[in-house]
Amino acid sequence: MTCQIRAVVLYGKQPDQMELLPFELGKLSIVTGDSRTGKTSIATITDYCLGSGNYPVKAGVVRDYVQIYALQLVVGERQLFTARPASNSTTAAPRLCLQFQPAGSPPPAFDELEAGRAFKDFELLARGGRWAHVGR
Repeated sequence: MTCQIRAVVLYGKQPDQMELLPFELGKLSIVTGDSRTGKTSIATITDYCLGSGNYPVKAGVVRDYVQIYALQLVVGERQLFTARPASNSTTAAPRLCLQFQPAGSPPPAFDELEAGRAFKDFELLARGGRWAHVGR
């Protein structure tokens, strides 16, 4: 069974700002574009949302305007939403949001995440072992 990225989701600093970069499941996605247009940011945002210990998003437009980075992942029939708030330094924010969603669901609204209940202490989740249980 494979884990696939359904979408990269960026929540801006204003409640109505959300950018969705969808991917086609079961297909190879090739991202092209001019230099400094955000291709590498997709990889670093993915790394960050999957639990990276550092904050790899480089200074620039993405870092200046994004408040929450998120991924929608699909494994078999299950969909997982994972998100982390932007950090003010090169150290990763210690908070993480993990939510199982019905297959095909859109990302949660910004206000659902900002309610404070969505984000948990990452250290606590990591100690739990296989925190996502996605492969089961």
